[in-house]
Amino acid sequence: MKNKNLLRLSQAALMAALSFVVFEFLRIPVSETTSIHLGNAFVVLGALLLGGVWGGLAGAVGLSAADLLAGLVVSAPKTFLLKFIMGLVAGLVAEKVLHIREKDAKDQFRIALISAICSLGLNVVLDPVVGYFYKMYILGQPQELAATLAKISSVATLVNAVACVAVVAILWPVLYNALKRANLLTW
Repeated sequence: MKNKNLLRLSQAALMAALSFVVFEFLRIPVSETTSIHLGNAFVVLGALLLGGVWGGLAGAVGLSAADLLAGLVVSAPKTFLLKFIMGLVAGLVAEKVLHIREKDAKDQFRIALISAICSLGLNVVLDPVVGYFYKMYILGQPQELAATLAKISSVATLVNAVACVAVVAILWPVLYNALKRANLLTW
């Protein structure tokens, strides 16, 4: 049991690092606080491999750290909350609703896609809405500016979601099969 917990912690750290690296080095800035990136794909992959809590925490830590180091300090708390929710939803759909651990590889692929679509789709709604209220009430920006930034964020978040679902579709079978062959799955 101790080795399994250490393995899960190590894999969570790796997923946090991957989400950080993908955001930091492969992003396209859209506004001061919004960018197009594939870091969310690793939040979903982490949740599929490690469960919602571990995957959500890994993504929240990795992408919040990326925000901090990219100079987006004001966005880090919002990022932490939204990425944790994203991971929780992906894990909940995969594990509790569709029972990914009990399925064969073909069904697991389908479940991974459904989980990615659900969690990233929720993020498409939550990111602009939470961002609007966060910018207005926490950061004190005028309502018109917060609304404009929310609209920009919604477009960027939708582009992110579509691209991240594609990345999950490509990487899920590869990661799952590699970890299974190496006997490194934590479930």
